[in-house]
Amino acid sequence: MEKCQKEIEAARQRYKLALVDLDASNGRYMEDMVDVYDRTQTFERRRLEFVKTVLLELHNTVNYSQNQALVPAHECFLNSTAPYHSTDLCYLFA
Repeated sequence: MEKCQKEIEAARQRYKLALVDLDASNGRYMEDMVDVYDRTQTFERRRLEFVKTVLLELHNTVNYSQNQALVPAHECFLNSTAPYHSTDLCYLFA
């Protein structure tokens, strides 16, 4: 019985030391997580700016109202698809 009591007391001491160690590193953990959050937010902001820039460039490239060379191609597309506007395009190209 005495051996079990010693093991229980040793386990209790290890548990208390582990709790003290966790409490001591809690501040550093919080600082590290704030740093990770800030880096993630910065990365996400850069990613969104990149996507916006690429989509705006794509829009400006295919915007036929600003590029007169694309107007005839767009009109040809509209004229060729006008008769089929009420039918399923998947059926036409199958």
